[in-house]
Amino acid sequence: MLTRTFAVACLIAVLVAGCGDDDDVVEPQGRPTLSDPASVPTAVPDEEREPFIIDSAHVYAPGDTPPATVEPEPQPARTYVVQQGDTCGAIAAQHNISVAELLAANPRINEDCTNLHVDETLNIPPADPNVVTEPEEEVEERPGAGRTYIVVPGDTCVAIAQDHDISVQTFMVANGLDEESCLTLQVGQEVTIPE
Repeated sequence: MLTRTFAVACLIAVLVAGCGDDDDVVEPQGRPTLSDPASVPTAVPDEEREPFIIDSAHVYAPGDTPPATVEPEPQPARTYVVQQGDTCGAIAAQHNISVAELLAANPRINEDCTNLHVDETLNIPPADPNVVTEPEEEVEERPGAGRTYIVVPGDTCVAIAQDHDISVQTFMVANGLDEESCLTLQVGQEVTIPE
């Protein structure tokens, strides 16, 4: 029972001490208080400080020098003069570009490439070095190796080959055509019918 009495006495002592007034509270010295905003230190910008340099993959500390950026050397503008029998596909393949790139560089040519004209000068955009196009089969040009035929409305590579009893492949090789350029034959275009 003595323990219980001692515990109650301690509890009463703690409660009485907690209910005292604040007159005896001591403020720590050397610390700013909210009542004295002038004593709060302020940040001073360091004008001499070098900034960190951040690019997409690296952070360079002050004093470090990022590597110099090497600009790709611009390729000179190229042009091409349309020859008899040329097609957009053949011109694009010859210059290692796509037909879409050729058309984008020459907005006056329609998307079917049916309005190419002999002696017309075309802009040839720079070739993408990452794009590899298959080289065209070289056709040995020999005088008298065939007859000249003028494309008429409705002609296709298949129709011309059938009308002249030759294979479509033979016709395409003789004229340097691929499947895409066979779709864009132009009325008035001269083609060779091999013998």
